[in-house]
Amino acid sequence: MVGGSYSVLVGMGNGIFPRQRRLDRVRPGNRGGKMVLFRALGWLLLVATVATTVQNGLTWWSEGVFRFLTLGDVWAHLDYGSLSGIQAYLTQHVSARGWSWGAMPLLRLPALPVFLVLGLFCLWIGQSGGEGHRSDGRPSGFAIGSRRPRRRRGRGLS
Repeated sequence: MVGGSYSVLVGMGNGIFPRQRRLDRVRPGNRGGKMVLFRALGWLLLVATVATTVQNGLTWWSEGVFRFLTLGDVWAHLDYGSLSGIQAYLTQHVSARGWSWGAMPLLRLPALPVFLVLGLFCLWIGQSGGEGHRSDGRPSGFAIGSRRPRRRRGRGLS
């Protein structure tokens, strides 16, 4: 191959130099990893919903007053140092109004409906196949995703 190019080898491919495929041709529309991540996040948020429901119920039972647990309360119970650090950063570097008008209304939201709505939304985003159906036309699972079809076994001993 004097004076020729190697584009023939790359374009056609052979045993030594296989044809290179583009990634979108290998797996078109591969969103499997993202879907699993959204489903895991959705289930985690639904577990947080159950935990806040139990916390709200125990507080109501012990104190006799029903009070919703807010997002700020949840964050303070998890890590108070990071909450105060974010507050200090926002008030010093961004603006004091950024904390009072931006973050405080979000932290005063009740945690139970926020976790429930975000969890269901993440599960909805993480469902496989568009429009609630898989590529073969069967309905997909909303919460746990699609599953493989069951393999039928033969009947009898014959």
